[in-house]
Amino acid sequence: MAPDGNFVELVRIGDPIEADLLTAFLGNSEIEFIVQNRVGTGMMNQLMPRAQNAVIFRVREEHLDRARELLEEYRKMQAGEIIPSSMPPEDEE
Repeated sequence: MAPDGNFVELVRIGDPIEADLLTAFLGNSEIEFIVQNRVGTGMMNQLMPRAQNAVIFRVREEHLDRARELLEEYRKMQAGEIIPSSMPPEDEE
């Protein structure tokens, strides 16, 4: 990922494990993104509320709309509302 360019904030996540899951999810997309504060979050969660020490995801400004769509898809997957395309539907077993 190139350090130059205009990156904008997509989301802040207080849970470092959820941040790792989102990182893996976005890593499979064509979106260029930066994760900030991942290392500090794990250590500092014992001292600070998670909301004050969140992992910050930034994406290139021109990819923001697509990144928001992917974030919504990720949240639906986490809530169990959609089945990832790599898994066969339950009735095909």
